[in-house]
Amino acid sequence: MTPSVSVIVPAYQAAEYIERCLHSLFRQFLRNIQYIIIDDASTDATPDIIRRIVDLYPHRRSQTIILTNKTNQGIGAVRQAALERATGEFVIHCDADDYFEPEALMMLYIQATTTDADIVICGHFIHHNDKVTEHRYNAIKPSPQRALEDIAAKRLHAAVWNKLIRRDFIRQHGITFPKGLNVCEDLIFSIHALLCQPRIATYPGCLYHYDRDINSKSLSAIDYPHDPEQLCVWINELQRLPLSRHSIIYWTEMTHIAYWALRHDILDPHSYSRFFRPYIHLIRKSRYKMHIRLLTELAARGFSLPRRLFAIIDALHSWRH
Repeated sequence: MTPSVSVIVPAYQAAEYIERCLHSLFRQFLRNIQYIIIDDASTDATPDIIRRIVDLYPHRRSQTIILTNKTNQGIGAVRQAALERATGEFVIHCDADDYFEPEALMMLYIQATTTDADIVICGHFIHHNDKVTEHRYNAIKPSPQRALEDIAAKRLHAAVWNKLIRRDFIRQHGITFPKGLNVCEDLIFSIHALLCQPRIATYPGCLYHYDRDINSKSLSAIDYPHDPEQLCVWINELQRLPLSRHSIIYWTEMTHIAYWALRHDILDPHSYSRFFRPYIHLIRKSRYKMHIRLLTELAARGFSLPRRLFAIIDALHSWRH
């Protein structure tokens, strides 16, 4: 029998968190689930914990595939390898340091099948600084263009854990995770999927728990995100998408890359200015928060920028208030 849903769990050095994640998945109300768990060459107790938790759920054992990499491949390669093993009608991801509500996969699957949707988007809980807040996504008329605009405006998280996606749709359009990209690889995947004009439905409630305090520490090797080569890979993957260079989402994500590189000190100031100067002058095309953050941070660090950009900073702050 074809699984209703394949759920993919990438794990790296996740010993402190993965037990909570796996319990939430094996306790799902939906019965017909395929679990694909990939340990990306962890050196802690992650592999042992995975096997121990799986053994606690004998009725799920035949539904579970456990893969272990001998060398660290990075999150992009891990997600893609798991996706290629998936056989479910739909696919969704769960990061090792997060978890689902017990009814999550059932409600998403019902929503997908009753609306004939290619993608169902749900809301999520955000855990941060000992507080839990809800982030619901209730677009009145959901559409690919609306979702892309909401990603650009940060009204919709670009992750793959809040999106149940029809596997045949992924295969038909050749949507893949960039194997060389280990930061925001899910953003590239989600944008690509939305550009392929899927039928979209939304689930009004929050079904996923996103733990910001520990997130990203248990997905890939710690040094990957701070590799300068990731900048080139990220930009190349963004430009590979069927995306207009004049669209809001393109320039917003270029700004995202520039801001990420600045905040993480990926390049020295001289190299940073030389690398991003071809893109900076077009930041004025948008008024989204990421642009404000980038321009403000650049000004605070004393970067030499065209005078008109400093006027834009003041204008954007005025617009926000």
